[in-house]
Amino acid sequence: KTIVGIDKFISRIKFDIATGVGNANTYVFVLGVDGYNQEANDWNGRIENVGFLVSDTSDFQRLLFVISCGYSEIINCIWDMTNWTAAGFAKGGPIESGNNNAWAQNSRHINLKMIDCSARLNHGINQSEGFGLSLFDNAEFIRCRVFGCADDVFALHECKRGRVID
Repeated sequence: KTIVGIDKFISRIKFDIATGVGNANTYVFVLGVDGYNQEANDWNGRIENVGFLVSDTSDFQRLLFVISCGYSEIINCIWDMTNWTAAGFAKGGPIESGNNNAWAQNSRHINLKMIDCSARLNHGINQSEGFGLSLFDNAEFIRCRVFGCADDVFALHECKRGRVID
């Protein structure tokens, strides 16, 4: 439940998903569930010092989708999506959360902090948001930056408490 790299510019995960990740599977990484159509299983951990590099042929809606979360952090990570020219639907974003009953039942979203993260996007008009979180009790963006976004740079949808701190 924890991924820690050496450095966000050295520890990179490159994506080239030319045919998409499937109809019900519009997310590349799903956190908080063990598999499709399973009971929710809170993600309690961290992702730190990782760079996510997306190619120009990848086709998906969200790189990370948080189905269920206890107390977790994403620290010092970078999403480089500047070469992304996805087709098929509007471009997605680096992260989002929410309920998806096809994926999991009984999900919850307690606490997630994103600290010192950045996203470099290439979104045109009417495309998707930068960093987005939905339905959290507590959600925070601390010293995070988003470049090249056409919609919400930081989106806190239906969160009880949310903060964006420089």
